[in-house]
Amino acid sequence: MPNQSLDSLYPIKIDSGDRRWQIIWAVFFSILLITSLTAAHSLGIVFGVLGLSAFGLGWAWNRLALRRIFYERNFSQDRFFYGDDIYLEIVLTNRKPVPLAWIKIEDDLPIGLATTDGELRRNLTSGIDSLQISSAAAWYERIRWKYELQVAGRGEYKVGPARVDSGDPFGFLRSQLTITKNDGLIVYPKVYPMEQLGILPARPLGDIRGGIEIFPDPSRPAGIRDYQVGDPLKTVDWKTTARVGKLMVKTFEPSSYHTVILAVAVDTAEPYWMSESPEDLERVISVAASVAIYIGDMEYSIGLYSNDMPLAPGRSMTIPPASEPEHLQNVLTSLALTRTFALGRMANELAEQSRKFPYGATIVLCTHLITEEMSETLRDLKRRGFRLTVLYTGEEELSGKLPEGIAFHPLREHIDRLEVEGGEIRPAETAPRSQYSEDTQILEKDQEEAIIGANQE
Repeated sequence: MPNQSLDSLYPIKIDSGDRRWQIIWAVFFSILLITSLTAAHSLGIVFGVLGLSAFGLGWAWNRLALRRIFYERNFSQDRFFYGDDIYLEIVLTNRKPVPLAWIKIEDDLPIGLATTDGELRRNLTSGIDSLQISSAAAWYERIRWKYELQVAGRGEYKVGPARVDSGDPFGFLRSQLTITKNDGLIVYPKVYPMEQLGILPARPLGDIRGGIEIFPDPSRPAGIRDYQVGDPLKTVDWKTTARVGKLMVKTFEPSSYHTVILAVAVDTAEPYWMSESPEDLERVISVAASVAIYIGDMEYSIGLYSNDMPLAPGRSMTIPPASEPEHLQNVLTSLALTRTFALGRMANELAEQSRKFPYGATIVLCTHLITEEMSETLRDLKRRGFRLTVLYTGEEELSGKLPEGIAFHPLREHIDRLEVEGGEIRPAETAPRSQYSEDTQILEKDQEEAIIGANQE
């Protein structure tokens, strides 16, 4: 949150309580004072003066209640792996010489995010849970609340908006301030060490060499030089040759086997536009994230491609290879935000997009489904010089279906064992049941009974 008070950032809604009762009380004390003065009734005068004074003091107090108030949300960090401990800290600071006799905070939590130790109230219209906080604050006091959060799965979660209510200590008036700013966090997929997935640590991704084997990359032209004996004819630049009168060949920048392209297939069944399995996709995403972490530790260059439907027009699902730590973070973020909507069959999309991949890179295909089209695509990729590794999470027997010369790892048995042992991979769309206040639970039960009665009728 910026170092500005809330009243300078957001409008304060004054007197949001019941005006009718405010007017009634003001009129009552005024009449009491006037009649007591007329009748020279000392006790009535005292009560009338005290009542009007309290009302006036309450009016002034309410005007100042939400002035110079600072509100902060702080996560223990803004990026987590699924299964990590996540904490939310809320800080409220009163920077004025006027105490807050009472204060009530409601901060909205998105679907899929809950707290284990805070009071939640559900909005039955929107289905959104609100974290409920009630307290008081002395002058120049800072108050902190810390909550442990539960997440339903990978993805992006945004907390907010929040509503802050306060007012006078007599209950005559109140004010409300709505904080529209959201604070978000990214939850990466659950990851496993490669050996837990049954992938041998010696050469887990097949023939990815750690040496300095370098070869020219046709997608990266560097210049032109004279022809030398042994140069392939396909590298001859015929236009330049015709212009200068002697054979000239193109040169290219080198590439190496350190480059890995993660190809993540989101289509888990046929046909891809009708069938989907969030549970199966989560296994694929978790395997891809595990490989990404391994590649990052080995300091390989990593790129990412998925046939996921773009979130917005023009958004590319391809992340070019790089090896910086920030790049690995981008890859994990893309995996965290991957959805279940396929742009097209992975076999077709991979065949098309692979033309943009660096020549000689290792393609690691993470998939739950291998069709005849995919087998043909893999054969074509191998013929074009790519190294291939398939990480397969499906149950179908694939003997004789895949081309020879690729590294193939069936992972379903290992993933099932890990899930039984407590490493469950939960779909991003599934949310744990939140903790509600007792009155909300009663209201939900009453509504359920009313619906059952209407159905019976």
